[in-house]
Amino acid sequence: MRPLAYLREKYQINIITLPFDKNTWEINEEAWNLFAIKKPKCIICSSKSNVTGYKLPTKKIFEEAKKYKAITLLDASQSFGVDKSITKENTDFIVFAGHKSLYASFGVAGFIKLGNTPLKITQFGGTGSDSLNLDMPSELPAKYEAGSKNIIAILGLHESIQWLAKTNVHEKEEELTNYLYTKLKELPKVVIYTPSDFQKCVGLLSINVIGYKSDEVGSILDEEFDIAVRTGYHCAPLIHDFIGSKEYNGTVRISLNYFNTKEDIDTLIEAIKSL
Repeated sequence: MRPLAYLREKYQINIITLPFDKNTWEINEEAWNLFAIKKPKCIICSSKSNVTGYKLPTKKIFEEAKKYKAITLLDASQSFGVDKSITKENTDFIVFAGHKSLYASFGVAGFIKLGNTPLKITQFGGTGSDSLNLDMPSELPAKYEAGSKNIIAILGLHESIQWLAKTNVHEKEEELTNYLYTKLKELPKVVIYTPSDFQKCVGLLSINVIGYKSDEVGSILDEEFDIAVRTGYHCAPLIHDFIGSKEYNGTVRISLNYFNTKEDIDTLIEAIKSL
């Protein structure tokens, strides 16, 4: 949202948030009317919410967007390498970060250019090649890479990709998410932020505990039970009005991955019961 806010101030672009149903979390049909009226230049979607774990219907959204020749950009940071259903059809760009679903370290990220949309160069500098040329190289990827690469992080990402190719992370995350949801539903003081079909949320769940602010829950879990969760607004300012979590100062986000166990979840549940 910060890059978009910058572009809005600099170029006076209009930013419109697509409407979703507050019960099912499916995209509202009035979105297609918005497309017809506004003729969007660009549609940006996350493949999965980093607050709720909800998998967005990006295939349908991008299909509609292309009827108006809009550029389509998929932020796949939350699911790249794990969710094999990520759509390439009607997608111009996919962006990703190594330290999230790709199970690598901080300091490496990238984008995949699938369409024919040209990109301007935004960073300038040397990489150690073609040094006599005062312009940025015209070939890819050097055209978009300025400065020394983070070789250590890139090597770590390469190893993670090899591991992901032979490991069904998505199936394990689905199993753990379903187990966590079932256990949380048994706790009367816990508010869980999911659509009516909770199975559309994978890999993480956001909750709050009635009587506590989200940061209070996080501090107690950390200091008294040595359990790590993330609390607050999670770099996602728009979703909290939609799910109604501002009264708690955001949410308590419980993130799951391949290396978690059901025993970890049981320990978490017992800790929450003490609140």
